Amino acid sequence: MLVTEYALKRIKDGFKESKDVTDEKKLLALRNSALENLQVIKRQVVIGEMYSAAPLVIEKKETNENKS
Repeated sequence: MLVTEYALKRIKDGFKESKDVTDEKKLLALRNSALENLQVIKRQVVIGEMYSAAPLVIEKKETNENKS
């Protein structure tokens, strides 16, 4: 799913960029920004579920043989 992959990448990048931040005001701002981003991600997931489409014929289907 593209939304989850994008969200995970953004989260990982955000943690890497701000790993050395020690100022409490900056940490609070980063936390608030992360909470806002979480709300955006949740809304995108809901929208994606509402308008999900059936897989295309050319998309690879997973069969019982491929699962092992």
